[in-house]
Amino acid sequence: MADQQELRKAMKRVFDSEDGKMILKHLSSCYFLNATTMSHSPEETAYKEGARSVVIGIINMLSLIHICRCRRRL
Repeated sequence: MADQQELRKAMKRVFDSEDGKMILKHLSSCYFLNATTMSHSPEETAYKEGARSVVIGIINMLSLIHICRCRRRL
């Protein structure tokens, strides 16, 4: 398994590309980055929170503020 620094560099290369930015923007809009995850079903809420946490994890790993700004343009 790659160490954290190698993983971070790889993620940065991927998500700095135009395709990567488009994918992260799509993930942000589809997986509740700017939306509530609350539901009447606790299972559905947990599922949505899990999906949301993956997108947040990517953004946190990248520490790229400009990608966060891109999601506001959706």
